[in-house]
Amino acid sequence: MTPTRASHGGGQQKRTLWISLNVVYAAVLVGLAMTPAVPSSAARVPDVVAHALAYGVQCCLLFALINLYLPMYRALVAAGGGAVCFGVFTEWLQMLQHTVSEAQRLGMGVDMTDVRVVNNVACCMYEDSGGSAAISGSGTNFKVLGNHVHNNGGSKLYHALYFDARARVSGDVEIAYNHIHHQTGGRGIQIYGDTGRLITNVRVHHNFIHHVPLDAILFGRDSGAGFAVYNNVVYHTSDASLRGPSKDFGVSGGCLRFNSPKLEALVYNNTFVDCAVDNHIESGGIRFQEAQSITLRNNILVGKYYVDAENRFDYPGHTIGNLRASFRATQSLELILRLNNVTDRYIADRADYAFGDFRYFPGRGREMFAEIRYAPQE
Repeated sequence: MTPTRASHGGGQQKRTLWISLNVVYAAVLVGLAMTPAVPSSAARVPDVVAHALAYGVQCCLLFALINLYLPMYRALVAAGGGAVCFGVFTEWLQMLQHTVSEAQRLGMGVDMTDVRVVNNVACCMYEDSGGSAAISGSGTNFKVLGNHVHNNGGSKLYHALYFDARARVSGDVEIAYNHIHHQTGGRGIQIYGDTGRLITNVRVHHNFIHHVPLDAILFGRDSGAGFAVYNNVVYHTSDASLRGPSKDFGVSGGCLRFNSPKLEALVYNNTFVDCAVDNHIESGGIRFQEAQSITLRNNILVGKYYVDAENRFDYPGHTIGNLRASFRATQSLELILRLNNVTDRYIADRADYAFGDFRYFPGRGREMFAEIRYAPQE
């Protein structure tokens, strides 16, 4: 009986091994199907060959398992059918991701109208020459909404979103609710033309843009009237470490840039943070180069406080605590106490760098104020 028990134990171990290998390998294939490819300019295996190898290995693993239960020819048929079915399933998962990847892009052509690009993932596109973008177009009544655009780029001319003036009429573009990040070249959103025909009525709002090597948003040449930028959150732009691997990577950037003599734009309720990561002298939060009329209202800009014209030195800032208490004695009389700079911290109201040294202009120390407010009742 001992040899029989040993044989039975060996068979169980084989079954456990092949089941485990099949489960792990299937999980790997599902994970790859759900994960966008990493962009690379290096030579790569064609997709057809890669898929054939992947599902071929899976067929072999399935055959090894099924052959423990069925004769060889039946096991081979079953394994082949299983690999094909699983391949169809993983390809379907990729389609559900709505992922535009590799050498493709969402180019919508010229003189297009009534176009909606909604809820797509555009990833992993690399271009080392010429100007284009992961999502581009030219025409009227475009709506680009809720897309996830990331890890694209290459040269300074390859952007995440790009609309130009090649169409006979260009305008009425809405770009909203998109997440754009980790460009390796170009800009987040670029509006630019070189035909002399103006692009009008462009609305950029409720976008989340970060980790961009140049400008997050550029309204460039041929940008005209009716532009609006509102309720966007933009941070970490003009990052030199994201430029490349193309040699034509560009310099300087910021969160928002205007560069068209005919541009009329309204900018409000945006948050811009760390817009000049590269510390370049031409980088900044909102960059004004050319425009007809720009209106700014209720925007928040947060970044380094540079103390010299070349942006070489900065003042790190300070944090202080203030206290305020109030007591309403009557409906007409209110008593107020304020204590500023509670910890009596040394601070600078202003700082600069001149004649080879830092200069600090001291701020106020701890101060207490008492206030009496009287408002007679009618």
